Amino acid sequence: MPDHYIQRGSSSGGPPANFINLPQATAMYVDGATDELVVGQGASGTTGQVVAGYVSATETGTTSTTLRNYGLSNLTPSSSGATKGYNLAAPAVNLQKSLVVLTPSTSGSVITVSAPAGVTFDGTNATLNFASVVRDWVNLQGISSTRWVILSNSTGVTLSA
Repeated sequence: MPDHYIQRGSSSGGPPANFINLPQATAMYVDGATDELVVGQGASGTTGQVVAGYVSATETGTTSTTLRNYGLSNLTPSSSGATKGYNLAAPAVNLQKSLVVLTPSTSGSVITVSAPAGVTFDGTNATLNFASVVRDWVNLQGISSTRWVILSNSTGVTLSA
């Protein structure tokens, strides 16, 4: 039985030091910055394909950072009633993403989640709208690098261009 283990890269991201990916055997590592499980590619394995991602705790989305393309993100509405916008990273094939509003708005605030340029949720629309006066949610899966598919959603989630 082989005596191998999956190594974790440094907290700055990427593969661990001396990571080797051989032509006859594919190696894997956990990216230390993102907690993604990556299959090494190329002679050195320094580039890779994410095969699984997780968030060890709920990612609380902020409007100043891009939401990860996997795991669970908690979206919080504006307390002033204004629209609050988030940006979602481009999808990766087979990664799943859940977006939830765990604390409903008391001010009637709307939440929008925008995909990057060229990425859609249904082939046409690139924005998810949450009527955040209730606990809305949507489950997504990446089917290409430019297309999310909606697996399920609450009735308060709508699409727009």
